Amino acid sequence: MSAKRFLAHLGIMGAVLLVGCAGVKGTVPPNLVGTAWLVEDLEGRGVIDNLQSTLEFPEEGRAAGNLGCNRFTTSVTQSGPLLSFGMPAATRRMCPPAIMDQEERYSGVLLKTRGSLLDGDWLYLLDERGARLARLVRSE
Repeated sequence: MSAKRFLAHLGIMGAVLLVGCAGVKGTVPPNLVGTAWLVEDLEGRGVIDNLQSTLEFPEEGRAAGNLGCNRFTTSVTQSGPLLSFGMPAATRRMCPPAIMDQEERYSGVLLKTRGSLLDGDWLYLLDERGARLARLVRSE
């Protein structure tokens, strides 16, 4: 592991601890394989109520779901609190602008994710500083 990668991992782990110390209860997610989640909040802006943006972990190293309008699949790497996604491959349907906006925000959140935190039925996706990017609720 390169020094740069090690420091990035160390920073995420420290950020997750700080988030926990700041009053956000939570634990390091166990292996997420076999779980399914519904997006409830993206970057503090909420989501369209009727729209089902989802995240599933069907097998080791893979994630899939619905961005809002289009289905997607991507690679995923998880090691303790560290979580990152590859570039999502998605279908190419067009939907109304508000739905496409949410889809673009969600895709961007996946690409910025570097960590995760589990609090009961809630999964938080975190950036490299440990800030919340998204809040998802268990849907299985």
